Amino acid sequence: MKNWFLVLLFFLPLSACANNTSITNISAHSEQRSLPEHLQTGQQIRIGNSHYLILDQVQAFDQNSTKGQQRIAASTAQSLGQKGPYNLQASQADPEGKPVVWNQSTQQYAVLLDEIGLVLNNIEQAEQVAQDYQLNLSLRIARLKRAYYKVDANLIPELMRRLQQDERVKEVLPTLFEHRRQPM
Repeated sequence: MKNWFLVLLFFLPLSACANNTSITNISAHSEQRSLPEHLQTGQQIRIGNSHYLILDQVQAFDQNSTKGQQRIAASTAQSLGQKGPYNLQASQADPEGKPVVWNQSTQQYAVLLDEIGLVLNNIEQAEQVAQDYQLNLSLRIARLKRAYYKVDANLIPELMRRLQQDERVKEVLPTLFEHRRQPM
């Protein structure tokens, strides 16, 4: 009986620490739910049924790349937190950074990645669209009339405006890093 009591005394403080950690994570996550007022500038875009604000004063830097690590270490900019492997910083445009958007529905940051998808009226026009906009066609899905192109993420906001005016394009779908995949 005495041994059980000692075992409980040993594990009880560990479980209390685990509970404090999860509470801290929840409150840190909830802090991201409001966008600082001084960052609420930029162009609004719509992707699917969600509305986003392109944050012209925020950049994301990949912590897994050497250049990204150097930029983060040398930065005096305010860190706004993490989004997967990306460190979000309040800073002006930097060629090493990726654009950051604010999902106005979920109240969370997302990072624009180096890929853009298009739903085309005619999938046979995928290569011509690539030539017209200097894009690299990476994938074509004929049955869905979708084409995916590699492009510098910093060019996507302007490119989206141009592509939305193109009669060959039904929908523009930039690739976002918005949600981490959760294990099942």
